[in-house]
Parts: sequence; C-alpha cells; structure tokens
Amino acid sequence: MTKRRTKVTTSHWGAFNVITENNRIINVSSFSKDPNPSPISSILPQAIHHRTRIAKPSIRQGWLKGGEDRRRDLRGKDTFVEVTWNEALDIVASELKRVCSEYGNNTIYGGSYGWGSAGRFHHAQSQLHRFLNCAGGYVSSVGSYSTGTAQAIIPHVLGMPFLDLTWSAQNSWQMISKHTETLVMFGGIAEKNSQVSMGGVTRHMTGDWLEGFRRQNKTLVNISPQRSDCNHSSSWLPIIPGTDTAMMLGIAYYLETNNLVNRSFVKRYTVGYEQFRDYFLGVTDNKPKTLAWASDICGIRASVLSDLAKKMSTTRTLITVAWSLQRCQYGEQPFWMATT
Repeated sequence: MTKRRTKVTTSHWGAFNVITENNRIINVSSFSKDPNPSPISSILPQAIHHRTRIAKPSIRQGWLKGGEDRRRDLRGKDTFVEVTWNEALDIVASELKRVCSEYGNNTIYGGSYGWGSAGRFHHAQSQLHRFLNCAGGYVSSVGSYSTGTAQAIIPHVLGMPFLDLTWSAQNSWQMISKHTETLVMFGGIAEKNSQVSMGGVTRHMTGDWLEGFRRQNKTLVNISPQRSDCNHSSSWLPIIPGTDTAMMLGIAYYLETNNLVNRSFVKRYTVGYEQFRDYFLGVTDNKPKTLAWASDICGIRASVLSDLAKKMSTTRTLITVAWSLQRCQYGEQPFWMATT
C-alpha cells in the first residue's frame, strides 16, 4: 500500500514542502508564504537518493586492516569499506579512549564545520563539541573561513563582535527604505547570496526591496567586478578585484580636500581622524591618496569617483560591504576602511 505524505521543513535556503512516498522523497514544492522561493530545494530528491551518496558509515580499508596498511600515505588513494553503525561506534569509542589515554584530550581537534545543517540540534559542530566535552574536552577553533578576517578586525574598530553586529545591529530593509537616498554597495548585494542564511530565510525579499528602491529613484551603486552582483543598481562600477580600499581612500581624500567632511560629527563621535587624515593626505608616507592615485589602482575613472564622492556627501548615504571583500590577502583592510 502506497503511503504519500507532505510535510513542511526548513533549511538554510528557506522553508519548503517535502513530498514522500513510503518514506522516500519523490518531490518538493515551494512554501506558499515565500514570495521568491529559492530553487535549491528542487534538487533534493535526486541528491538524497543519488548513487554516490554515502548511505552507511565507511572506513578506509587499510585503516581497518591495521599494521603497515594503516600508513598515512594511502589517504586519498585507498578504498572505503562500509561497516554497521555498531561497528563504527565501537571503533570511534576505542580510538578516542586510546588517544586520550596516550596523548591527552588536547590532541583531539573538534572539527566538522557543520554549516550544512540547519537549526541547532542538527548542527554537526555543536553536537560534536557537546560529545567531546563529555569525553573530557578538545581543541576548538576560533572564527571561520567565511568571515574570519572581519571577525578579527571589527571588534578593534567598533568594539563589538562582527557576527553580533551583523545579526543584531544592522539596518533593516524598512529603515533603509525610509531614510537612505544613496546605497553604495562594495561587492554588490547579490540576490543569489541572499537565498541562504544561517538558520534559514522564510521569506526571500531582497530582490523586491532593491527593485522597490529603484522605483523610488534611490541611487544604487554596484561596485563590483560583476554586474550581476546587483541587477537593480542604477550604476555599475566594475572595480578591479581587491582594490576597494584604494577607491575608498581616494574618496576620503576628495572629501577632505574639498571641505566636505562633517567635522563636528567627526569630533564628537570618532577617535583618530587626525592620524587617518595624515595618512591619506600623504603626510606620513609622502604618497597622497588622490583620486588619480586611486583610479590607477582600481580601474575606475577619477571623474566617476569624484561624482560618487559628491553624491555621497550631499545625500543620506549607506555603505554596505559584501563578505567576499575580506576573503583575500589583507582582507581586513576593506572592512576597516569602509567603517572609517
């Protein structure tokens, strides 16, 4: 007898309906209250039941044999053998006891990044850490490969952890819609990126908001090598990758030398502007960070940069910075400079 069921579930890319038949996923459909559902879930039936999916615990053949076959240079070349869950659990327990006894808990790294699992209970890293804590502890990691550089610099600049700032202190779309006239997006605001978020996005509305801003005649400036990083922008500045900091310095130079700095604000709310000004004016290194200097580095004409600087100084402007900018060498600089 065929038993078909439909349940709503959630993931990093949002809520969706899962249709099963005899406990096998046969189809998915969009969540009715999501105006722009992500298409990612459409691949779920094929992905879950694909022939290459690991269905059971598997251990390297040479490791199971032991002795000379367990040598490390066979990693990546050896075949894997499926074992039962009971066998796998016994092997893991035995190895943990051995390592703890011979080398101590500080030789166990609690890895498993775990971003692929939604929620907290099914978050692989949290489960692993809870387990290893019960076994006496482990070596953990700090930060992540996703926002590692931002996490390092932002607390020094703003006095607040980066992820706390991101999730609790950022402006809402409603706030931006009401108060922002010019939206300057370093790295753009790509709709494809907004499909996914830690904990999931139930209603995907980034594209709707950006299109609404465009209809309100707000100025949306996409500063990115790719035009598609914001398809709703009113202007696209195809910057050379990794040169955003130079562009920002050139704009700062223009604002200062054309007396467009809000000096009362700077005096009341900031610390260190004098040292920063000496740097971009070239006092400290004899290299003024002019618009011409910035243009040679970032590949955008000086006249375009000056027009943007004027626009930013005469309209209520919000600067956004994509995470991608800090995923490179010296990645702390564009986040630090954007804040400055």
